[in-house]
Amino acid sequence: MLMVTILDGVDGKLARLRGKPMRIGKLELSLDFLYEQVWYASLVFASQIKGFAQWTLIIGLLWLALDGYVRHIYNLGWVIAETPLKNWGKAGWIITFIDGRRNLYVWYATTSYLILKSFKPAIFLAFAHAPFTAIAYTILTIRKIGELKIKP
Repeated sequence: MLMVTILDGVDGKLARLRGKPMRIGKLELSLDFLYEQVWYASLVFASQIKGFAQWTLIIGLLWLALDGYVRHIYNLGWVIAETPLKNWGKAGWIITFIDGRRNLYVWYATTSYLILKSFKPAIFLAFAHAPFTAIAYTILTIRKIGELKIKP
């Protein structure tokens, strides 16, 4: 997970620095979402087969649902505004900098496993983080829709 995250970020950065991003790169966002969800589901599954309480599964599934919503609202905002949330002023930049998706979740999983040999803490950290990201993205998207005077 950690290696793919680093290489994926480097790949996109190099394309932008060289001025050669490809339109197919937008499709990569969907592929990212797919493999990220598989990673997260695998962490939840691994915790479950290690015999953790049933509520670990429930928390993990709620985390997956929230993460799916976060990705959806982020992409919706991008389509509506024709620019990613990180470009929506200082608030957008700050929120995406401390974003609750892949990068932080991978670090939660990596440190949790290295220190405790368990993904359970990562699941709970990610679940605690996800609602804040979902709320922040939702508020910013609603505000952006208002700024653009888009009628519901």
